[in-house]
Amino acid sequence: MVALATGCVVATGITVGGVSAWQSSEFADEARADVEELVADDLTQTAGGVYDVVATQGASTAAKVDSDLAVAQHVLAQAGGFRLDRGTVTWQAKN
Repeated sequence: MVALATGCVVATGITVGGVSAWQSSEFADEARADVEELVADDLTQTAGGVYDVVATQGASTAAKVDSDLAVAQHVLAQAGGFRLDRGTVTWQAKN
């Protein structure tokens, strides 16, 4: 009777331990997948934020260059334009 009771306790312990180990493995896999998804989402948001900052800075720099160029053209026009000994020179700028 003692051997039977001991056998049942041991069998139950082994079964519970096995199921627990299996469930722990499943939980760890699901947790790993969730963390990887969260990291990927965070990286996407961070990259989007960096892009927005760089785009805004680029637009700001372009506006400053345009403004400075307009001022330079105005000052040059008030000073009589750009001239050489032979008169006014015209030219075409290319990008």
